[in-house]
Amino acid sequence: MKAVRAVMKGWPAMVISLLVAGLVGLNAQQVVAAETGSADALITKGLELRQSGQDRQALPLFQEAARKEPTPRATAQVGLCEYALGLWVEAEDHVQKALAGRTDPWIRKNERSLKAALDGIQERLGLLDVWGEPAAARVAVDGHPVGGLPLEHPLRLTAGRHSLVIEAAGYLAETRFVDVPARTQTREHVALAPIPVLTPQPPATTPVTVVSNGSAKGAGAADGDAASSSADPIYTRWWFWTAIGVVAVAAGGTVFVLSRNKDHCQSSGGGSCVTF
Repeated sequence: MKAVRAVMKGWPAMVISLLVAGLVGLNAQQVVAAETGSADALITKGLELRQSGQDRQALPLFQEAARKEPTPRATAQVGLCEYALGLWVEAEDHVQKALAGRTDPWIRKNERSLKAALDGIQERLGLLDVWGEPAAARVAVDGHPVGGLPLEHPLRLTAGRHSLVIEAAGYLAETRFVDVPARTQTREHVALAPIPVLTPQPPATTPVTVVSNGSAKGAGAADGDAASSSADPIYTRWWFWTAIGVVAVAAGGTVFVLSRNKDHCQSSGGGSCVTF
């Protein structure tokens, strides 16, 4: 009886222990299920948003699901959502990665649809290969740096017109626009021109003028002499006094001739004399 009573007294404690153990085990299973099902829950929520036309809101959910569980299905959902948003280059990369998981049941089931989506994506993409010189010149496409010359591999770009800028130290930068057709590789060759080096010019020399006394004067000095001479009074110039002398000599000669004629008339005693 004592043994039975001991068992009866310990029974509630045993039952409580079993229940607690069961609840702990159940809670652990629920936590594991929540963790393993979180990616699926994100994908389900993302699909609901897409069905209501909210593709931009759905994309972060698919990206988070692929980060937590990088399954082919999650990767495919990221790519399909990018396809809907017009992110062609990113969509191609994710759909191709998803199709690489051929053994995945979800991929096998949806392979045909994924291939059709990939074909539609590639209808909007082309390749651009840039090469030339100088080596390692910086290349930017649509304002984004993409590497140096020559590019390691062709760039995957959306079909259409793109801006191409090539720069290098010591060279003139070049900017051009390139049309990239869909499903085609376009090659662009670039040859940057060196920046011209300006050669310094020697200073201009002053022309030398030789004057009558044998000394040399610059053009500026000669001009100065002419200017100074033109500013002097007229009586200080040599030609003024030369003219005065000539006039004086001529006047003296005239007076001498007149005086001789007068004396000759007086000594002759008559007749008429013409005087000037």
